[in-house]
Amino acid sequence: MKMPSNKPSKLKILPKDFDQTKETISWASMPQSPHGHPEHPIPRGSRNSGDASLRALLLEIKKKTDKNLEIVTAFDGKIVGLNTRMDVLEGRVTGLAQSATQTDSSVKKQRVKTQQCTQALERLAQENSHLSTRVELLESQARACTLRILGLPEKEEGRDLIAFLEKWLPTILRLDAPRDPIVVEKAYRETNWRQKPGTDACRTVIAHLADLQGRERILQQARRLKNIMYKRKQILIFPDLSPIPQGKRRHWVTLHDIIFN
Repeated sequence: MKMPSNKPSKLKILPKDFDQTKETISWASMPQSPHGHPEHPIPRGSRNSGDASLRALLLEIKKKTDKNLEIVTAFDGKIVGLNTRMDVLEGRVTGLAQSATQTDSSVKKQRVKTQQCTQALERLAQENSHLSTRVELLESQARACTLRILGLPEKEEGRDLIAFLEKWLPTILRLDAPRDPIVVEKAYRETNWRQKPGTDACRTVIAHLADLQGRERILQQARRLKNIMYKRKQILIFPDLSPIPQGKRRHWVTLHDIIFN
């Protein structure tokens, strides 16, 4: 282990320009004055003109900044207004969408109801056609025992037309009434609205017989006799035919007008 030496340390030798370098460093480290170097100060006139130019430039920049700020503020206000309008339009569009949805739903419901009504009408039309066929059949069956008698003078029958026909028909047609009598269930004169009052025209007599056999006997005997006279008037007896439907009647009237007019 080495023991510390007791020899005195050597002194360091400084360079000759040490003092000058120190002064230079100390000057450089000093804060610079706004007036320039102490030995070379800035003239006062140049300093005032530079400050004025700087102030003018700063004022101009401030004016432009304020103007730009006003423009930006106005633009922000327009954007806010546009956003408000967009919100209103969005609300209206939403309301229209809801209304369209409700309308679509209502249209679908109405379409379903229309289909149901159409089906119901088709069923009613089928039932009506079926009922019309049944009515025509019943009318044909009812008219099968009905006769039309033309030429019988008015008031000839008195008060009881049925009793008069039961005696008058066998007599005028030369039928054997005691063995096979003619039974009339219902009889009346048909109203003729075209007949003028006071004329000698006789209204048609409608006679409904009790059975089809009696009707056929009368018609066959009327065909054999051909010319049947009663009190100088010709008597015509023929079966009661079913009425012509209104559509066919209008069709025949139109054809009649075309042909004869």
